[in-house]
Amino acid sequence: MAPRAKPQVEEPEVDEAEDGEKDYTVYADKDTTFTMENFATWLIDEVYEGKLPKDMDEDVFRKGVALGGSLRMEFQRSEWWKEVRAEHQAEREAEKATKAKAKAAEAAEEEPAPRKPARGKASTVTSTSTTTKAAPARSARRGRAASAPAEAPF
Repeated sequence: MAPRAKPQVEEPEVDEAEDGEKDYTVYADKDTTFTMENFATWLIDEVYEGKLPKDMDEDVFRKGVALGGSLRMEFQRSEWWKEVRAEHQAEREAEKATKAKAKAAEAAEEEPAPRKPARGKASTVTSTSTTTKAAPARSARRGRAASAPAEAPF
């Protein structure tokens, strides 16, 4: 069975200005699509439990949802967002570097705790005891008494 074709939603003509910038103001007067209208209803039901707060205008909320849904990808492709994002990332990296320096300075001030050898590794600490214990015979290790070699029955 062939897949059904999705209905095509007409996107408004976005005019490019002489400087190459796009004019998104055409979205301001565009009617809200069926999908975006229902997305706003779903948000109201699921996020706001069926009723927007008193200080929120429902028509403005619905228009904002429609604009956000329609223009999100344009926003992420915009030079404006690329610049803001780069600035934000630089600030975060500087903040991380500052925290790392503070942590290193704090660690340098603290006296290091004695280290324990890792499990399974030979200890670097030498024992003061000079007595050694011989390993038990193989059969004795299994809970059996050591026995003389068996003789042939014939």
